[in-house]
Amino acid sequence: MTVWAVLAGSWCLAGALVVALPRLDVLFTPFWLLRVTAVGAVLLAGATTTAVLTAAGIAATAHHPLGRAVAAGLGVAIGTGACRAVRHGVRVRASWRRGALFRRAGRGRPGAVLTVEDEWPAAFAVPGRGAVVVLTTGLREALPDDELAAVIRHERAHLRCRHHLYIHAVEVAACLNPLLAGWRPVVRYAAERQADESAAHPDRAVAARAVARAAMLTARRSSSRHDTVGRIDGGCQDVVRRVEALRAAAPGRQRSWALVAAFAVIVGVAADLGMSADIAQDRIAPEAGEAASVVVG
Repeated sequence: MTVWAVLAGSWCLAGALVVALPRLDVLFTPFWLLRVTAVGAVLLAGATTTAVLTAAGIAATAHHPLGRAVAAGLGVAIGTGACRAVRHGVRVRASWRRGALFRRAGRGRPGAVLTVEDEWPAAFAVPGRGAVVVLTTGLREALPDDELAAVIRHERAHLRCRHHLYIHAVEVAACLNPLLAGWRPVVRYAAERQADESAAHPDRAVAARAVARAAMLTARRSSSRHDTVGRIDGGCQDVVRRVEALRAAAPGRQRSWALVAAFAVIVGVAADLGMSADIAQDRIAPEAGEAASVVVG
C-alpha cells in the first residue's frame, strides 16, 4: 500500500458515503443512527484533515519546484477549515451565554420547565448545568394539554440524551471538511427522531399531532428568536418524515449486520487516521535513527 493510497483512502470513503447517507435511516434505529453518524463524521474529519496535513508536509519537503506551491495551497485549505470551526465555536459560545439567562430563571422550577411571556409559539431545550425546557405562552395557549406534554417529553429527551453534543461535533467536522456537510441534516434528523420516540410514549398519535402542529405554529418564527445552543431544527421535509414515522409502528430491533458493517467502517477510518498520522510524524519529524524513506516508501 503506497503513501498516497493511505492519504486518499479517507477522502474516497467520505465521497462514497455521501451517496449512502439518505438511506441510513432505513438501516439504523434513531438511537444508533445518531451515534453512528456522529462518530463516523468526526473520524472522517480527523482522517481527511490529517491526510491533507501529511500531503502538505510531504509536498513542502519534496525537492520539486511545485512542492511549496502545493503545500501552500493545502495549507490555505486547512486554515480555511480551521477558521470555519473557530467561527462555529464562537457562535456556540455566544448561544451558550444567552442560554444562561434561561438556566438561571429555571432553577428550582418543578420539572425544569420554564414558561416565558412571548406570543411566538416556541419550545426548546437549554442544556448545561441547570438544564431547562423553555416554552412560550404562545405555544402553551395553542396546544392542548396532551400535545403540550408530548412536546415537553420531546425536549427533555434532547437534554437527557445530550443531543447538542452530537450536533456540534458533526458541525465542527463539516467545518473542517465541506464534503461532510451532508452529515449535518442526517444527525439532526436522528436526534429529532430519537426525541420523537421518547415523546411517543404512551400515545404515538398524540406525538404525531404535536410534531405536526408545533411545526406549523413555528413555521413563520424568525430564525433569530430564542436562538440557543440547545435548538435542533429540521426542514419541512424532515417534519413530514417524522410525522409519518410516528404514525407507523415503533422502530423494531436494530439490525445486527448493519451495526457490524458500521463498526467495520469506523475501525477502517480510525486505522487510516492512525496511519496518516504515523506517516506525517515519520516524514516531517522522524524519530532519531528512523529513516523516513523506510516508513513512507
